[in-house]
Amino acid sequence: MELDDVEVRIFGFFSNWLYTQKLENENGVALSPVEHAKLWSLGQRFLTFGLRDECLRNIEKFLSDTLKEIPSLLSQLQNYAYVEAPQEEGSALRKIVLAKTLHLTNTENMDEMLAESPKIMILDFAKALLVRKARLSAKIRLLRDNISTQLSSRTLLFD
Repeated sequence: MELDDVEVRIFGFFSNWLYTQKLENENGVALSPVEHAKLWSLGQRFLTFGLRDECLRNIEKFLSDTLKEIPSLLSQLQNYAYVEAPQEEGSALRKIVLAKTLHLTNTENMDEMLAESPKIMILDFAKALLVRKARLSAKIRLLRDNISTQLSSRTLLFD
């Protein structure tokens, strides 16, 4: 069997996981986040849900635990998910990468974050911001209605 689009090293990790259920390299060292992303893609392809889920958990853990290394790590994952091996829109890998990008983006670093992100990702980024804005607007309306209701009921009590 020949898989031209899969690195030999990644397929080796895949085979090792099938036999041992461990995600580690030949020296017993944990895989990098990008290696996990590549394995996740292989897990998607071959419907190995346990591998796929473990890879996603590890990617999320890496992104949570390694805050100092995140810019380069996040950039590598963005590049893999959107450019090197484009995932389908809305894939779990894209969602994780996008969520972390949104989490780390603020008014001071937004231009830099967007400049370093793959151009194809910017559409997902914009959609996610619009969804957040809509949710926030809905929460504000609900809060305003609750305050208005409470004020009205207090007014009735004191009249």
